[in-house]
Amino acid sequence: MILIIIGAVLQACSFNLPELFAGRVITGLGTGLKSSTVPSYQSELCLPHLRGRLVSAQLLFVAVGVVFAYWFDYALHFVGGSFAWRFPLAFQIVFAAIVLVLLLDLPESPRWLYKAGRQRDATQALCRVFDQAEDSEFIRLEQESIAKALELESRESSNSWLSLFKNDAVKTRRRVLLAYAVMILDQATGINLVVFYIPSALTINVGMDPSTAQIVAGCVQIVFMLGSLLPTFALDRMGRRKTMLWGSFGLGFSMMMIAILLSFEGNPSTASAAVAFFFLNFIVVMVSPIIINRIGWKSYLIFMVIAFKFAFVPIIYFFYPETSNLSLEEIDHLFLDSSNSVGHVHDEKVTVSVEEGTYVRSASE
Repeated sequence: MILIIIGAVLQACSFNLPELFAGRVITGLGTGLKSSTVPSYQSELCLPHLRGRLVSAQLLFVAVGVVFAYWFDYALHFVGGSFAWRFPLAFQIVFAAIVLVLLLDLPESPRWLYKAGRQRDATQALCRVFDQAEDSEFIRLEQESIAKALELESRESSNSWLSLFKNDAVKTRRRVLLAYAVMILDQATGINLVVFYIPSALTINVGMDPSTAQIVAGCVQIVFMLGSLLPTFALDRMGRRKTMLWGSFGLGFSMMMIAILLSFEGNPSTASAAVAFFFLNFIVVMVSPIIINRIGWKSYLIFMVIAFKFAFVPIIYFFYPETSNLSLEEIDHLFLDSSNSVGHVHDEKVTVSVEEGTYVRSASE
């Protein structure tokens, strides 16, 4: 949050592009740290059957923030002058400051406290978060499961960054690659084309006047927010794999329909375009305007192919296990090497049987 505040101040007070870019980079670093930390923190401080809705709630409020920011900027563009863009950039400070104040009363991660040798503080954090007495059975079981998980991690841990790609007993390399893949493919499906450049797409590809395009684009952002409500309230019941699979099919179908409908607008491509890029967020944001201008409706077809056919659906189907309703420690068992556990992937659940009498619940339980 401190980085976001510093970046917002630099952006709002900038008088040239280098200053604006520097502020944006600092804000982006703060946002990246926040976006990568919050889901992990939420996952540690909630019960397994609530983890899906609580973690996805972050994305819901991101969508709420996008809607608020869009219409806030839309209203201010009628004001004109530098105030129309300086004030929205400075307004970031308000929300960052609120979060910063609220963070002061939040407990530290119990798992981090245990790992740091602060057992007393960790136990107090668990009792506070789950509203349980220190001598309760629930707290005792949580302590035991965390201790076993940390012991397993310590046997396989290393201080080298290369350990992220180590094929150890807990399958660190596989887990890291699965995490990278879902984030990369998520950005490569074209969502940023819709979120960031829908006004340009409606103006260039559909032929709307700029004013109407901005209003329609704002309505699209509202639909984006409403669509985020479903996983927030139902993800734990629907399951992770099924939701990702159907979401990918739906996104691919939507991109296909956009491409088909826009192809009738009489906007043939004016030049051939060769687009080669890594499937990363900032690259998609940078190339999306070029794609829209050069190849028009076919740009949505590119993202349809990525989302629908060549990458996302088969990768999810064959490589991603179901983790609904499992604790973080139980999820560790899904990735233990074959000498210790066997995972059976079904349409709706993953059941893990572990030797030496340890039983890990089905993801559907």
